[in-house]
Amino acid sequence: MFIVGASLKATDFQRLQRQPKSILLLSLGPLLLLPALAWILIILFQPEPLVKNG
Repeated sequence: MFIVGASLKATDFQRLQRQPKSILLLSLGPLLLLPALAWILIILFQPEPLVKNG
């Protein structure tokens, strides 16, 4: 992660200022989609309670 951050340039941040929706979608996407996907998989596969509860 440090190498990726070190390679950022000013133009990368300027692009983010022009497209604030992309930041919001990319930040909230995993928070909303991954729990929903896990819930759907639990319903579909009906795992044992020990597996289902983590």
